[in-house]
Amino acid sequence: MSEVFAIYPIDKSSNSSTKFLDRINSFEMRNLGKNRHCYKVHFSNQDYENCIKMAKREHFIFYMGHGGPTKLHGACGKNGELQNIDSLAMEENPQFYRNEDFITTNNISEFKDCIFSVFLVIPIKIKLNVLDVSQYRLV
Repeated sequence: MSEVFAIYPIDKSSNSSTKFLDRINSFEMRNLGKNRHCYKVHFSNQDYENCIKMAKREHFIFYMGHGGPTKLHGACGKNGELQNIDSLAMEENPQFYRNEDFITTNNISEFKDCIFSVFLVIPIKIKLNVLDVSQYRLV
């Protein structure tokens, strides 16, 4: 068992705002060393199941990625942010993969004996006159 089990979904989308998390991940590796395990979640539902299975055996979980008020998002492929992508295409082609329901109210009970810390990037939309500007804030 690690002192810290980090969950870090990979985000290859063109509008990814999580690149700065690489620095946080590197900092944790340098300072915690063998006391920390980082699970980089890849582009498949099987990888999500493996991650959850491993994480629920841990005591302290540190999530780094996108999310919202009721859920944490998972990995996103290079073209994953495109709308109306068939779920079969998302599963078979990593470029189109997107999982916006990684940890939700439906499966949070899997972690009932864990301490869960979240470093979250939430997109917020701001309307400036006619211009629609997306910004991000950390929670």
